[in-house]
Amino acid sequence: MTEQVPPTGDNAPQTPPQTAWYGEVDPDTKGYLDNKGWKSPIEAITSYRNLERAFGAEKAGRTVVLPGDKAEPAELDAFFNKLGRPESPDKYELKAPEGADENTVKWFKDTAHKHGLSAKQAAALFDDYNAMTGTLTQAQAEAQKAQIAQEVDGLKKEWGAAFDTKVAAARQAVKAFGLEPDTIDALEQAMGFSKVMKFFDQIGAKVAEPGFATQETRNPGFSPMTPQAAIDRIAEKKADKTFSARLIAGDKSAQAEWDRLHEMAYGQR
Repeated sequence: MTEQVPPTGDNAPQTPPQTAWYGEVDPDTKGYLDNKGWKSPIEAITSYRNLERAFGAEKAGRTVVLPGDKAEPAELDAFFNKLGRPESPDKYELKAPEGADENTVKWFKDTAHKHGLSAKQAAALFDDYNAMTGTLTQAQAEAQKAQIAQEVDGLKKEWGAAFDTKVAAARQAVKAFGLEPDTIDALEQAMGFSKVMKFFDQIGAKVAEPGFATQETRNPGFSPMTPQAAIDRIAEKKADKTFSARLIAGDKSAQAEWDRLHEMAYGQR
């Protein structure tokens, strides 16, 4: 019996090429699938299910990709919009406090949009900012109030019995020049309450009504004056022989003036 020899060369039967499990696809898809190394549709499905478990099916359509360090403005805009940034600055809904400066609010909106803040982030940050500035403003107001009270006490000690008279003279000066409260506040910020009061007291003494000025001229011993002024007047009275004689003789007018001067100078008769 003759042994059969398989044909070789061109006469050998051709083995058909093995077709990939995914069939005919475009080159990009083919490269992607080959790189993944999936051997069957089941492996591809299993991989997708694992991914879904990691991210959650409910997150579909809500995932974002972080832009790179060299991302283009258009990519950044798309990213910020995806996170909830309004389409334009004026779309932010902010609760501005009463009396808020419109330019400040507009600046905040423009800046928030520029840096990609979402509507919720901008609103929360704006509320925190106003709370912080409100606390600072209140603290500054309380500190200023305490400072003014301290300076008023200092003026009362320095001016003594003349305090009310000098305050009236200062107010007279303010009224004469028609100064607005904002102007007075600005002067107090620059000079301090005590210096402003002394400044207007000096002016007021020059613009006071005639009756106000002649009162001290008619009876200087009974007109309110500062402790130092009273001390100086006491020294003058001691050198005045006529007044001294009246005082020794028990003149009631001289005694009353003498007592009043000591009260204004030392707080006692």
